[in-house]
Amino acid sequence: MALNKHTIPSWLTDVREDATKSNEWAELSKHIYDAVDQHLSQSHIDYFSELTEDEKILILERAARSLASSDGGRVYENLQSKLSYILDQTVNNQVARKMLEESLADTKTDLVLDTTAEGIVTLLRKNPDQKYKLKVFLNQSIPQPIRFLTWQLYLSNPSERKSFVQKLEKSPKLCLSHQDSEIQRKCDNILKTESTFKEMNGSIGITNSIKGILSYYHSTISEKRSLYEWEYLYALPIVNAHHPEFLKNESPSERSMAMLIEIYIQFMRTLPNAILSSNNPFNESSEMDLYIRKVIGLLDLHDMSLLSYIKNLASKNSSSDLVLLKVCCTPLIKSLFSSYLNLHALMYVWDQYTIGSGIL
Repeated sequence: MALNKHTIPSWLTDVREDATKSNEWAELSKHIYDAVDQHLSQSHIDYFSELTEDEKILILERAARSLASSDGGRVYENLQSKLSYILDQTVNNQVARKMLEESLADTKTDLVLDTTAEGIVTLLRKNPDQKYKLKVFLNQSIPQPIRFLTWQLYLSNPSERKSFVQKLEKSPKLCLSHQDSEIQRKCDNILKTESTFKEMNGSIGITNSIKGILSYYHSTISEKRSLYEWEYLYALPIVNAHHPEFLKNESPSERSMAMLIEIYIQFMRTLPNAILSSNNPFNESSEMDLYIRKVIGLLDLHDMSLLSYIKNLASKNSSSDLVLLKVCCTPLIKSLFSSYLNLHALMYVWDQYTIGSGIL
């Protein structure tokens, strides 16, 4: 379901109104007001309105922290329980209405998940700074409607998007590589031959999106070279994450291309050097050795038998455990974001990397 950026679903508005009318909300509000008054008195300030915006935020944060060590903690927990109850009731009522009013093939579970995702996406669009709460999806796949917005928030690069839009407005040719036809041919071939991405084949929207990302990216790099294989493969999960899905017989909109290009270029710019060096034989990085030493350290803590086997194998080959593990791990790191997995598992890897990058 496509949402207007500023639209709030009616059911979500109902949740807010019911919550703010509850006794639990009134009780918590009183505790916060009392805590704010106390902090103002301690700072010898007569009126909250006298503060700057930054000072208001600081006072509210102090008041919120003070609640945790007082009776306010219990009051806050009561409001959380009430809000959870209201949300559960409202979502279920919304789903029940849909099932009565529309002829749907989706199950009730599907509708509950879709409605919840709609609410999450709406709130994140209004409050993108709350993206850190997406850590609840660690160790699980992010639902498709939420996934695309999540990747946008964590791989944001407004200046790159602006640059693309300005070039497009000036002349679409500025957004194309001089190897555009070769890039198109390579994209078609990858979709036909790479087993991970075969289910993406046959869609004009997908094919043109991948080619558009890579042609523009190639036009921006300073080296005079063709794109590497891994640079092609990294574009495919990003296009697959797009929501809503591309129509098979329609090319992507300019807005979609701007978002996809922004995500792709930011992803490429923030890749760890160890991954870049594993993909590019001309880009040696000492960071790879640091990663391998971390692996050895973890094995020493959690799997001494495997580490002993590796050390014995390295000794037989007149090598070191570092060199042997580097040989073993490099192909794994090289394919981490691109192959060897089915598409669902690969998208899971991208989800974890994306939200994990914000908390590590």
